[in-house]
Parts: sequence; C-alpha cells; structure tokens
Amino acid sequence: MKKVRNLLLCAALLFAAVAICFALTRGQKQSGKKELLIDLTADKIAGISWTDADGETLSFIREDGKWICKTDPSALLDQTEMNTLCAGMTGIAVFQTMEDVKDLTQYGLNPPAVTITVTDLSGNEITIA
Repeated sequence: MKKVRNLLLCAALLFAAVAICFALTRGQKQSGKKELLIDLTADKIAGISWTDADGETLSFIREDGKWICKTDPSALLDQTEMNTLCAGMTGIAVFQTMEDVKDLTQYGLNPPAVTITVTDLSGNEITIA
C-alpha cells in the first residue's frame, strides 16, 4: 500500500515538474527571438553610468585599464567589483521588444526606476531604461 502511494506521489511530482518546465519554455518561445541589448564583452566596456528615479547619477570610466569614478576621481574603487559589474552587463538579452512607445506608464516605466548607459571603447553608447 505504501509503495503504491509513494509511486503515485512521485508520479504527481514528476507531472508537476514537467508541466512547469513546459510552461516556462513555452512562454519563452511565444515571446519571440532573443535579442542582445548589450552585445559586448566585459573588456570592451569603457564606461558605465546609471541614473535612478530621483535623478542621481553614478558614472564610472575605465582609463588605462583602471576604473575611476567620473564625479570623484579621488574615490578608491574596488577594481574587482567594477570588473564583476562589467561582466554582469554583458549578454543582457530580451525576448520581446517594443518600439516607438509613447506612454511608458502602461508598463510601469514612467519614470524608469533606473537608466543604465554602457559605453564601449569606440565611444558608442547603449542606454537601457
């Protein structure tokens, strides 16, 4: 009796796991093609800045392989943390994009909670709100 109950319980858990996996992968396929927002490697990032909803901005640039704070060059930055931050900025992808949206409030993005700008070695900027 216990074996049958355990077998049914295992079957139910397996069914639930398969259903969840199916739902997650189906949702991704419906969203469309994956598009990279930042198609850079960490060593190709020359600057990072972000602005919060209150308008406060933090900006960092890499000069001669060393990260410095743009607003306070005398501030000591943990270079390992800055490189980790760069690594986290690479490969950011979306499955659905919206273009020419006039009213950002319908998506909860007015104003954006954070605006991030990544600058590559050539000076090109990528801004994500």
